[in-house]
Amino acid sequence: MRVIISSNDGSDRDMIRSLVTTDEGVIFVHRGKVYQEQPILLTALTQLWTRPLSKMGLADGDESVLAVVAQRRCDASRLPWNEMLNRAGSGK
Repeated sequence: MRVIISSNDGSDRDMIRSLVTTDEGVIFVHRGKVYQEQPILLTALTQLWTRPLSKMGLADGDESVLAVVAQRRCDASRLPWNEMLNRAGSGK
């Protein structure tokens, strides 16, 4: 399994797709939710919204989009992404 921090605007989606072999799949994880295609509009708007809030100290500013490349039999979409990201963010 490979986890890549993807751009919020989807500018690197072709590069990410080029890393996927025939027996692998790619999913995108944003805020703990799994997407089969990168939700570019959602992630770009979220970044535009949270950037000024982060500068004012009202948001944490981490709105990363993860591209997860894994073997199809792995079924990475079933992993508890929300729980894993919450633990990683809290330092536990």
